[in-house]
Amino acid sequence: MCHEINGNNNQYHQHQTLFSKKLLSAVLFSTLANLSLVTSSAYALDNSAISAQAPAINRDGVKVWTYKEQGNPAVSYQASVTLNTSLNNTIALITNHKTAAEWAPYVGKIEVISPLNAEGVMIYRMELDLPFPMTDRDVVIKSQLRQRSSGEVWLENTAINDARAPERSGLVRVKHYQGSWQLRPLKNNQLEVTTNGYADLGGAIPLSFSNLFVKQQPYQMLVNLRRYLQENPNKQLASN
Repeated sequence: MCHEINGNNNQYHQHQTLFSKKLLSAVLFSTLANLSLVTSSAYALDNSAISAQAPAINRDGVKVWTYKEQGNPAVSYQASVTLNTSLNNTIALITNHKTAAEWAPYVGKIEVISPLNAEGVMIYRMELDLPFPMTDRDVVIKSQLRQRSSGEVWLENTAINDARAPERSGLVRVKHYQGSWQLRPLKNNQLEVTTNGYADLGGAIPLSFSNLFVKQQPYQMLVNLRRYLQENPNKQLASN
């Protein structure tokens, strides 16, 4: 059973110094940085059922699976890696908007619209710097932080409309987006990181090109995440 993290939740209280008001959901970096999103039904997906299939990518300790969901023309993905680090260190990094561009592919400007509240919800706008000749994108995200009784942390994002963040000239607005990350502590200070999703980027991007990103970008993001944690073991990763 999931419990929303709030000021009265003992588990949240133990980690509230990490989840500051400038928290940016990790799902943002795993999904939008990788140009991939998850349907609302995917939160209930059986990860083991997907991982039982042959992965599309399996190298450097990172696995990426792709699959199709009914009614969705885009290819969805699930990606996972085991990190030799703690839950706290990983969350501190992936929720720090100041260092996101150092490891998350294509992450550009990030603007916090509504800081983290007592229900574990925040709203922000993110720009994606895409390679030429693609037009850059932006998206407005509602992010929800949850923690299961087992200790697993879930981060769930949904694209929304917000009058405080109108569409901007020169950017294509991503309007259909949902995504999630699952962070599961293991023994010996290890952490299993799983993310899944799909994307409708809008604009004139061929579906075949978008589907290629579904495999390559989750892989690169998890490789970068692991490398950054290894190279900065004593760096203050949390956003101030």
